[in-house]
Amino acid sequence: MAQTANATTTRPPFRHRRLRQADGGSLVLRTDGTIAAHTADGTVEQLWLEDEPGWAARAIRFGIRPRTATVKPGRPDPVARPADR
Repeated sequence: MAQTANATTTRPPFRHRRLRQADGGSLVLRTDGTIAAHTADGTVEQLWLEDEPGWAARAIRFGIRPRTATVKPGRPDPVARPADR
């Protein structure tokens, strides 16, 4: 029986993808957003987390631009009322 997606199922923020390199190694984008550089024999040579400086340089190869941190807006500033005339 096939499962159907509904509004309550959560999707990982990234899709698992692998880019092969000329030296036999590969870059792997994991579903948690980490990027791993694998050697030709499959061992992880280096790992970048999404908030690390080198992550954006590797993520662009997957077509992903770094997300900017956003802040939830607070209450609006009170509007100054003109003096009663």
